[in-house]
Amino acid sequence: IDLTYNDIGPKGAIALAHALRDSGIRDLLLSCNNIGPDATQYLARVLSEGSTCLKALDLSKNNIGDTGVTALAKALPHTGLEELSLDLNRITEVGVVEICKAVKSTPTLVNLSLGANNLTNASAEKLAELIRSHPLRKLNLNLNDFTNDGIFYLAEAIAESVTLEHCSLKQNRRITDLSAEVSSYTTSLVTSF
Repeated sequence: IDLTYNDIGPKGAIALAHALRDSGIRDLLLSCNNIGPDATQYLARVLSEGSTCLKALDLSKNNIGDTGVTALAKALPHTGLEELSLDLNRITEVGVVEICKAVKSTPTLVNLSLGANNLTNASAEKLAELIRSHPLRKLNLNLNDFTNDGIFYLAEAIAESVTLEHCSLKQNRRITDLSAEVSSYTTSLVTSF
């Protein structure tokens, strides 16, 4: 079900969460619906029951913040989700820590999108740990606030991953020219094999 840009709000999200129970809905796209953290907590409770068939959930641009993400994180291990999109939700390191812990306990989740959340290098370290310990295939980290150090944490983990097929780091505003550093980094990676 694609309900993107419908402004269903918290009441609509709660009603939809009720409808998800024991339904055959596999994809739920709720981007840009002004759901907020309280309705996200309710949706997370329904997801934690394990009574849905959801494989893909997009909650991008819903102002769910760390409160909503923490609730989702608790529910994740009880789901069969394969894809989770949480772009533009004002998630901080607090939320990233919770989501990374949860993803590690959710073997089915292979696509994660956390773009445009102003994540910093502290988040990059946690995400690097996730890349090393979980079989992610796609990771979107566009439009965050990583510096060169954060990119190096991620690059080391990406180099070690055998499952990650795509990691997008476009438009991270605080990255400077990395050409010399990347060149020496890749040379040391190649010589270490």
